[in-house]
Amino acid sequence: FKNVISNGLVLDKNGNKMSKRLGNAVEPFGVIEKYGADAVRWYMITNSSPWDNLSFDPDGVKEVTSQFFIKLQQAYSFFTMYANVDGFEYKEADIAYTERPDFDRWLLSELNTVVKNVQASLDDYDPTPAGRLIQSFVIDKLSNWYIRLNKPCFQQHREEGMPMSTEKLSAYQTLYTCLETLSRLIAPVAPFYADQLFRDLNAVTGKDSSKSVHLAKFPTYNESYIDTELEQAMESAMKVTSMGLSIRKKVKIPVIQALQAIAIPDTDPAFSAQFDGKKFDFSDAQPFAIVKGGAPAGKENAIDAITGATMTSKGLDAAINAWVKAYAPVFAAAPCCSEEAQAEETTNTEE
Repeated sequence: FKNVISNGLVLDKNGNKMSKRLGNAVEPFGVIEKYGADAVRWYMITNSSPWDNLSFDPDGVKEVTSQFFIKLQQAYSFFTMYANVDGFEYKEADIAYTERPDFDRWLLSELNTVVKNVQASLDDYDPTPAGRLIQSFVIDKLSNWYIRLNKPCFQQHREEGMPMSTEKLSAYQTLYTCLETLSRLIAPVAPFYADQLFRDLNAVTGKDSSKSVHLAKFPTYNESYIDTELEQAMESAMKVTSMGLSIRKKVKIPVIQALQAIAIPDTDPAFSAQFDGKKFDFSDAQPFAIVKGGAPAGKENAIDAITGATMTSKGLDAAINAWVKAYAPVFAAAPCCSEEAQAEETTNTEE
Protein backbone atom coordinates (compact mmCIF):
# COMPACT_ATOMS: atom_id res chain seq x y z
CA PHE A 1 0.00 0.00 0.00
CA LYS A 2 1.19 3.53 -0.74
CA ASN A 3 -1.08 5.11 1.86
CA VAL A 4 -2.89 3.58 4.82
CA ILE A 5 -5.34 5.32 7.16
CA SER A 6 -6.02 3.61 10.48
CA ASN A 7 -9.28 4.53 12.18
CA GLY A 8 -9.44 5.38 15.87
CA LEU A 9 -12.12 4.20 18.30
CA VAL A 10 -15.59 5.72 18.54
CA LEU A 11 -16.10 6.66 22.19
CA ASP A 12 -19.09 8.12 24.00
CA LYS A 13 -19.46 11.88 24.43
CA ASN A 14 -17.43 11.80 27.66
CA GLY A 15 -14.51 9.99 26.02
CA ASN A 16 -15.26 6.60 27.54
CA LYS A 17 -15.29 3.37 25.59
CA MET A 18 -18.84 2.43 24.59
CA SER A 19 -20.23 -0.61 26.35
CA LYS A 20 -23.63 -2.25 26.66
CA ARG A 21 -22.78 -2.98 30.27
CA LEU A 22 -22.25 0.70 31.01
CA GLY A 23 -25.28 1.68 28.96
CA ASN A 24 -23.40 4.35 27.03
CA ALA A 25 -23.52 2.72 23.61
CA VAL A 26 -25.13 4.71 20.79
CA GLU A 27 -27.28 2.75 18.36
CA PRO A 28 -25.97 4.01 14.97
CA PHE A 29 -29.01 3.19 12.86
CA GLY A 30 -31.24 5.14 15.21
CA VAL A 31 -29.05 8.24 14.81
CA ILE A 32 -28.97 7.80 11.03
CA GLU A 33 -32.74 7.45 10.89
CA LYS A 34 -33.18 10.60 12.97
CA TYR A 35 -30.61 12.89 11.35
CA GLY A 36 -29.67 11.19 8.08
CA ALA A 37 -26.53 9.39 6.94
CA ASP A 38 -24.96 12.54 5.49
CA ALA A 39 -25.18 14.43 8.79
CA VAL A 40 -23.63 11.52 10.69
CA ARG A 41 -20.81 11.19 8.16
CA TRP A 42 -20.15 14.93 8.15
CA TYR A 43 -20.08 15.09 11.93
CA MET A 44 -17.66 12.17 12.22
CA ILE A 45 -15.32 13.53 9.55
CA THR A 46 -15.20 17.13 10.83
CA ASN A 47 -15.20 16.32 14.54
CA SER A 48 -11.74 14.73 14.59
CA SER A 49 -9.21 13.18 12.24
CA PRO A 50 -10.03 9.56 11.28
CA TRP A 51 -6.95 8.20 13.05
CA ASP A 52 -7.88 9.89 16.34
CA ASN A 53 -10.46 8.58 18.77
CA LEU A 54 -13.87 10.18 18.28
CA SER A 55 -16.08 11.23 21.18
CA PHE A 56 -19.49 10.73 19.60
CA ASP A 57 -22.30 12.97 20.80
CA PRO A 58 -25.71 12.79 19.04
CA ASP A 59 -26.22 16.45 19.91
CA GLY A 60 -23.19 17.20 17.76
CA VAL A 61 -24.92 15.57 14.79
CA LYS A 62 -27.96 17.73 15.47
CA GLU A 63 -25.73 20.81 15.52
CA VAL A 64 -24.18 19.87 12.17
CA THR A 65 -27.65 19.52 10.70
CA SER A 66 -28.82 22.92 11.91
CA GLN A 67 -25.64 24.89 11.33
CA PHE A 68 -24.39 23.39 8.07
CA PHE A 69 -26.97 21.44 6.09
CA ILE A 70 -29.90 23.71 6.89
CA LYS A 71 -27.78 26.79 6.09
CA LEU A 72 -26.82 25.28 2.75
CA GLN A 73 -30.42 24.33 2.00
CA GLN A 74 -31.56 27.83 2.92
CA ALA A 75 -29.00 29.27 0.50
CA TYR A 76 -30.38 27.02 -2.25
CA SER A 77 -33.98 27.94 -1.36
CA PHE A 78 -33.07 31.64 -1.46
CA PHE A 79 -31.54 31.21 -4.90
CA THR A 80 -34.46 29.24 -6.36
CA MET A 81 -37.06 31.61 -4.93
CA TYR A 82 -35.68 34.64 -6.77
CA ALA A 83 -34.47 32.66 -9.83
CA ASN A 84 -38.00 31.34 -10.39
CA VAL A 85 -39.45 34.85 -10.17
CA ASP A 86 -36.94 36.25 -12.67
CA GLY A 87 -36.88 33.18 -14.88
CA PHE A 88 -33.13 32.73 -14.49
CA GLU A 89 -31.97 29.54 -16.21
CA TYR A 90 -28.32 30.45 -16.82
CA LYS A 91 -28.82 30.79 -20.57
CA GLU A 92 -26.92 34.08 -20.72
CA ALA A 93 -23.18 34.25 -21.38
CA ASP A 94 -20.97 34.40 -18.30
CA ILE A 95 -20.15 37.90 -17.14
CA ALA A 96 -16.37 38.31 -17.07
CA TYR A 97 -14.84 38.01 -13.63
CA THR A 98 -13.22 41.45 -13.88
CA GLU A 99 -16.57 43.04 -14.75
CA ARG A 100 -18.41 41.65 -11.74
CA PRO A 101 -19.07 43.73 -8.61
CA ASP A 102 -16.59 43.50 -5.75
CA PHE A 103 -19.01 41.45 -3.69
CA ASP A 104 -19.33 38.76 -6.37
CA ARG A 105 -15.59 38.73 -7.06
CA TRP A 106 -14.97 38.32 -3.34
CA LEU A 107 -17.27 35.28 -3.08
CA LEU A 108 -15.70 33.67 -6.16
CA SER A 109 -12.26 34.35 -4.72
CA GLU A 110 -13.20 32.75 -1.41
CA LEU A 111 -14.78 29.81 -3.26
CA ASN A 112 -11.66 29.14 -5.30
CA THR A 113 -9.49 29.47 -2.20
CA VAL A 114 -11.65 26.87 -0.46
CA VAL A 115 -11.47 24.52 -3.45
CA LYS A 116 -7.69 24.91 -3.53
CA ASN A 117 -7.26 24.20 0.20
CA VAL A 118 -9.77 21.35 0.23
CA GLN A 119 -7.99 19.68 -2.66
CA ALA A 120 -4.67 20.03 -0.83
CA SER A 121 -6.12 18.45 2.33
CA LEU A 122 -7.70 15.54 0.46
CA ASP A 123 -4.48 14.95 -1.47
CA ASP A 124 -2.77 14.75 1.92
CA TYR A 125 -5.36 12.17 3.10
CA ASP A 126 -6.64 14.57 5.75
CA PRO A 127 -10.39 15.06 5.23
CA THR A 128 -11.07 16.77 8.57
CA PRO A 129 -9.71 20.26 7.75
CA ALA A 130 -11.29 19.95 4.30
CA GLY A 131 -14.74 19.50 5.81
CA ARG A 132 -14.19 22.32 8.28
CA LEU A 133 -13.13 24.70 5.51
CA ILE A 134 -16.29 23.95 3.54
CA GLN A 135 -18.47 24.33 6.63
CA SER A 136 -16.91 27.66 7.55
CA PHE A 137 -17.37 28.94 4.01
CA VAL A 138 -21.05 27.99 3.88
CA ILE A 139 -21.92 29.40 7.30
CA ASP A 140 -19.74 32.50 7.61
CA LYS A 141 -19.08 33.61 4.04
CA LEU A 142 -22.05 32.43 1.97
CA SER A 143 -25.01 32.44 4.34
CA ASN A 144 -24.25 34.96 7.07
CA TRP A 145 -22.48 37.51 4.86
CA TYR A 146 -22.97 37.30 1.09
CA ILE A 147 -26.66 36.40 0.97
CA ARG A 148 -27.65 38.72 3.79
CA LEU A 149 -25.89 41.77 2.40
CA ASN A 150 -26.54 41.06 -1.27
CA LYS A 151 -30.26 40.44 -0.86
CA PRO A 152 -31.22 43.91 -2.22
CA CYS A 153 -29.48 43.01 -5.49
CA PHE A 154 -31.73 39.97 -5.97
CA GLN A 155 -34.75 42.06 -5.04
CA GLN A 156 -34.15 44.66 -7.76
CA HIS A 157 -37.33 45.35 -9.68
CA ARG A 158 -37.27 44.44 -13.38
CA GLU A 159 -39.86 45.62 -15.86
CA GLU A 160 -41.58 42.79 -17.73
CA GLY A 161 -39.85 42.10 -21.02
CA MET A 162 -36.78 44.11 -20.05
CA PRO A 163 -33.34 42.45 -19.72
CA MET A 164 -31.89 41.79 -16.29
CA SER A 165 -29.33 44.31 -15.03
CA THR A 166 -25.69 43.28 -15.23
CA GLU A 167 -25.37 43.51 -11.45
CA LYS A 168 -28.33 41.20 -10.85
CA LEU A 169 -27.27 38.72 -13.53
CA SER A 170 -23.79 38.62 -12.02
CA ALA A 171 -25.28 37.86 -8.60
CA TYR A 172 -27.34 34.97 -10.01
CA GLN A 173 -24.40 33.51 -11.89
CA THR A 174 -22.11 33.87 -8.88
CA LEU A 175 -24.51 32.23 -6.43
CA TYR A 176 -25.33 29.42 -8.88
CA THR A 177 -21.64 28.71 -9.45
CA CYS A 178 -21.08 28.65 -5.72
CA LEU A 179 -23.92 26.21 -5.02
CA GLU A 180 -23.07 23.91 -7.92
CA THR A 181 -19.40 23.82 -6.93
CA LEU A 182 -20.32 23.09 -3.34
CA SER A 183 -22.48 20.16 -4.43
CA ARG A 184 -19.45 18.55 -6.03
CA LEU A 185 -17.11 19.61 -3.22
CA ILE A 186 -19.14 17.94 -0.45
CA ALA A 187 -19.96 14.81 -2.47
CA PRO A 188 -17.23 12.57 -0.95
CA VAL A 189 -18.57 13.17 2.58
CA ALA A 190 -22.27 13.90 2.02
CA PRO A 191 -23.08 11.82 -1.07
CA PHE A 192 -26.88 11.85 -0.85
CA TYR A 193 -27.53 15.55 -0.26
CA ALA A 194 -24.78 16.51 -2.71
CA ASP A 195 -26.36 14.44 -5.47
CA GLN A 196 -29.82 15.91 -4.85
CA LEU A 197 -28.48 19.47 -4.87
CA PHE A 198 -26.44 18.85 -8.02
CA ARG A 199 -29.33 17.30 -9.95
CA ASP A 200 -31.83 19.96 -8.84
CA LEU A 201 -29.55 22.76 -10.08
CA ASN A 202 -28.70 21.14 -13.40
CA ALA A 203 -32.25 20.01 -14.08
CA VAL A 204 -33.07 23.63 -14.92
CA THR A 205 -29.83 24.93 -16.39
CA GLY A 206 -28.33 21.84 -18.00
CA LYS A 207 -24.88 23.30 -17.32
CA ASP A 208 -23.51 19.83 -16.53
CA SER A 209 -24.84 16.83 -18.43
CA SER A 210 -23.67 14.30 -15.82
CA LYS A 211 -26.55 12.22 -14.48
CA SER A 212 -25.12 12.29 -10.97
CA VAL A 213 -22.68 14.41 -9.00
CA HIS A 214 -20.64 11.23 -8.53
CA LEU A 215 -20.17 11.04 -12.30
CA ALA A 216 -19.16 14.70 -12.56
CA LYS A 217 -15.63 16.02 -12.24
CA PHE A 218 -14.38 17.17 -8.85
CA PRO A 219 -14.07 20.98 -8.86
CA THR A 220 -10.77 22.65 -9.68
CA TYR A 221 -9.72 26.13 -8.68
CA ASN A 222 -8.86 29.08 -10.91
CA GLU A 223 -5.81 30.87 -9.53
CA SER A 224 -6.67 34.05 -11.43
CA TYR A 225 -9.92 34.32 -9.45
CA ILE A 226 -8.16 34.35 -6.08
CA ASP A 227 -7.76 37.91 -4.82
CA THR A 228 -6.00 37.73 -1.46
CA GLU A 229 -6.15 41.48 -0.92
CA LEU A 230 -9.91 41.55 -1.46
CA GLU A 231 -10.38 38.58 0.88
CA GLN A 232 -8.36 40.28 3.61
CA ALA A 233 -10.26 43.53 3.21
CA MET A 234 -13.61 41.77 3.46
CA GLU A 235 -12.39 39.79 6.46
CA SER A 236 -11.60 43.08 8.19
CA ALA A 237 -15.05 44.39 7.32
CA MET A 238 -16.61 41.25 8.77
CA LYS A 239 -14.55 41.58 11.93
CA VAL A 240 -15.46 45.22 12.48
CA THR A 241 -19.13 44.50 11.81
CA SER A 242 -19.13 41.57 14.23
CA MET A 243 -17.50 43.65 16.94
CA GLY A 244 -19.89 46.48 16.26
CA LEU A 245 -22.85 44.15 16.75
CA SER A 246 -21.30 42.98 20.03
CA ILE A 247 -20.97 46.58 21.21
CA ARG A 248 -24.56 47.29 20.16
CA LYS A 249 -25.72 44.36 22.25
CA LYS A 250 -23.64 45.48 25.19
CA VAL A 251 -25.00 49.04 25.23
CA LYS A 252 -28.49 47.92 24.13
CA ILE A 253 -28.68 49.81 20.84
CA PRO A 254 -30.93 47.84 18.43
CA VAL A 255 -29.70 47.19 14.90
CA ILE A 256 -32.71 49.03 13.46
CA GLN A 257 -31.35 52.27 14.95
CA ALA A 258 -29.13 53.97 12.38
CA LEU A 259 -25.79 55.30 13.61
CA GLN A 260 -24.25 58.67 12.95
CA ALA A 261 -20.64 57.53 12.66
CA ILE A 262 -18.16 54.74 13.05
CA ALA A 263 -14.54 55.41 14.02
CA ILE A 264 -11.77 52.93 13.30
CA PRO A 265 -8.30 53.33 14.88
CA ASP A 266 -5.46 54.09 12.51
CA THR A 267 -3.16 51.61 14.27
CA ASP A 268 -2.09 49.73 11.16
CA PRO A 269 -1.71 51.48 7.76
CA ALA A 270 -2.44 48.27 5.86
CA PHE A 271 -5.58 47.68 7.91
CA SER A 272 -6.76 51.28 7.63
CA ALA A 273 -6.26 51.29 3.87
CA GLN A 274 -8.91 48.59 3.59
CA PHE A 275 -11.53 51.09 4.80
CA ASP A 276 -10.96 53.85 2.30
CA GLY A 277 -14.68 53.96 1.48
CA LYS A 278 -14.11 52.76 -2.07
CA LYS A 279 -14.67 49.05 -1.73
CA PHE A 280 -17.32 48.56 0.90
CA ASP A 281 -20.67 50.02 1.85
CA PHE A 282 -21.78 47.71 4.65
CA SER A 283 -22.44 50.26 7.34
CA ASP A 284 -25.59 52.12 8.32
CA ALA A 285 -23.44 54.90 9.75
CA GLN A 286 -22.46 57.92 7.70
CA PRO A 287 -19.75 58.90 7.42
CA PHE A 288 -17.38 55.97 7.99
CA ALA A 289 -14.14 57.45 9.30
CA ILE A 290 -10.59 56.34 9.94
CA VAL A 291 -9.45 58.16 13.07
CA LYS A 292 -5.86 59.26 12.51
CA GLY A 293 -3.21 59.41 15.19
CA GLY A 294 -4.68 56.95 17.64
CA ALA A 295 -7.02 57.88 20.48
CA PRO A 296 -8.09 61.50 21.02
CA ALA A 297 -6.59 63.31 23.98
CA GLY A 298 -8.10 62.09 27.19
CA LYS A 299 -9.60 59.07 25.46
CA GLU A 300 -6.52 56.83 25.40
CA ASN A 301 -8.35 54.11 27.28
CA ALA A 302 -11.45 54.37 25.12
CA ILE A 303 -13.85 55.24 27.93
CA ASP A 304 -17.34 54.05 27.16
CA ALA A 305 -19.59 57.06 27.89
CA ILE A 306 -22.70 54.90 28.20
CA THR A 307 -21.62 52.10 30.50
CA GLY A 308 -18.65 53.75 32.16
CA ALA A 309 -16.54 50.73 31.30
CA THR A 310 -12.90 51.20 30.36
CA MET A 311 -11.17 49.09 27.75
CA THR A 312 -7.42 49.41 27.24
CA SER A 313 -6.19 48.67 23.73
CA LYS A 314 -3.86 45.68 23.56
CA GLY A 315 -3.00 44.80 20.00
CA LEU A 316 -5.08 45.42 16.90
CA ASP A 317 -8.08 43.31 17.90
CA ALA A 318 -8.39 45.09 21.23
CA ALA A 319 -7.99 48.45 19.47
CA ILE A 320 -10.79 47.63 17.06
CA ASN A 321 -12.96 46.38 19.89
CA ALA A 322 -12.47 49.59 21.80
CA TRP A 323 -12.84 52.01 18.94
CA VAL A 324 -15.94 50.42 17.48
CA LYS A 325 -17.60 51.84 20.59
CA ALA A 326 -18.01 54.87 18.34
CA TYR A 327 -21.21 53.04 17.41
CA ALA A 328 -22.60 54.87 20.42
CA PRO A 329 -20.83 57.27 19.44
CA VAL A 330 -18.67 57.89 22.48
CA PHE A 331 -15.61 59.70 21.15
CA ALA A 332 -16.16 63.43 21.47
CA ALA A 333 -13.04 64.12 19.41
CA ALA A 334 -13.89 61.80 16.51
CA PRO A 335 -13.65 63.93 13.31
CA CYS A 336 -16.59 62.14 11.70
CA CYS A 337 -19.11 63.36 14.23
CA SER A 338 -19.88 66.94 15.18
CA GLU A 339 -20.39 67.96 18.80
CA GLU A 340 -24.05 68.75 18.09
CA ALA A 341 -24.66 65.37 16.51
CA GLN A 342 -22.91 63.61 19.39
CA ALA A 343 -24.99 65.46 21.95
CA GLU A 344 -28.21 64.55 20.09
CA GLU A 345 -27.18 60.87 19.81
CA THR A 346 -26.29 60.71 23.51
CA THR A 347 -29.67 62.24 24.43
CA ASN A 348 -31.54 59.75 22.25
CA THR A 349 -29.59 56.86 23.74
CA GLU A 350 -30.27 57.97 27.30
CA GLU A 351 -33.96 58.29 26.55
